[in-house]
Amino acid sequence: MDNRAIAVLGAYGATGSIVTKKLLELTDKPIIVAGRNLTKLDNLSQSLGARVTSQFADIEQPETLDKLARRSQIIINCVGPAHFVLDKVAIAALDCNCHYIDVGGYDILMESLQTRQTEIEEKGLVFAICAGWIPGLSGIFPRFIAKSAANSFEVESMEIYAGGRDEWSLTAGKDMVWTLFLDTSKISGIYQDGEWVKKSLFSVNKITLPPPMGKQIALPVFDSQFKRLYEENQYKFFGAYVSEFGWETAKALMFVKMFLNQKSEKGARIILKAINKECKKYGKSGMIHVIAKGEKNKLKKQIKGTIFTQENYLLHGLVSVLSAQSILDNKIVRRGVNFLADVVEPDDFMNRVTKNGFEYSIVEK
Repeated sequence: MDNRAIAVLGAYGATGSIVTKKLLELTDKPIIVAGRNLTKLDNLSQSLGARVTSQFADIEQPETLDKLARRSQIIINCVGPAHFVLDKVAIAALDCNCHYIDVGGYDILMESLQTRQTEIEEKGLVFAICAGWIPGLSGIFPRFIAKSAANSFEVESMEIYAGGRDEWSLTAGKDMVWTLFLDTSKISGIYQDGEWVKKSLFSVNKITLPPPMGKQIALPVFDSQFKRLYEENQYKFFGAYVSEFGWETAKALMFVKMFLNQKSEKGARIILKAINKECKKYGKSGMIHVIAKGEKNKLKKQIKGTIFTQENYLLHGLVSVLSAQSILDNKIVRRGVNFLADVVEPDDFMNRVTKNGFEYSIVEK
């Protein structure tokens, strides 16, 4: 039995604090809360009891990350933005034979770790990237729906709509800005009849989502966490869209894209201000809506699956904890460095989600 701890880096942040409390609730492992502010860490550890200890760790001080990794079986990184963290924590985890979960990380981390993929696999380690609510569960749930649909009919088309409206942190805002400046020819588009069809990032689709969301606008963003799902199945149509925001946020995104740059803190604040304004008007909420279509005996068939929450941060933190739980239970399908959607078995993971109070609905026609 491995007696090493689970470490939470950035444990006193909005996501990290939820992760820490859920680890206490859902595992029996010792927990290390880590970060730069020892006063906050000590207060947090003392408030949570004997299983929790605190340790200083700073992204810009590699030796502190090594010390943390040597004590850890799993590190859950809740620090961002991704373009600042890069692979610093992940490399420390690899060098110390420690599993690694990143609630963000995104493509920039995936790309930086590709040269270490073989080493990670040979060590039997799991490095799960985008292990949160969106992205994360937004990649697992479509796999779950696709599998359910395939048991009833031949799936030809997949549509995925995902988004969350909340009082997001400045770090989250910086990640949004960074994403805006990625190569849109690779992320803004759909797959149709085996071909990648480019779309403008701001080609607005008007959609009607299940209650209580109703009419929304959606932008085509093919998240890399969907790549393997598409490649394995070669659907005739595959479209993924970011939704759950209004024109106020859409205008802010366009302004930042046109007039600012990829590392602009000002851009992050502009976007967050727009989102917060919509939050006050419409409330906090998040949804993943998946539509699988196909045929059986020449009859049109479809399955629609939906997850809705008003607790984005809680679900965001929970997903990373369930990822750690899946590693501890050896309920994984792929080692090495992968997006979370390609690491866990979708049926098992969705069962864990529902056991923790988050329900989904499925409608079949």
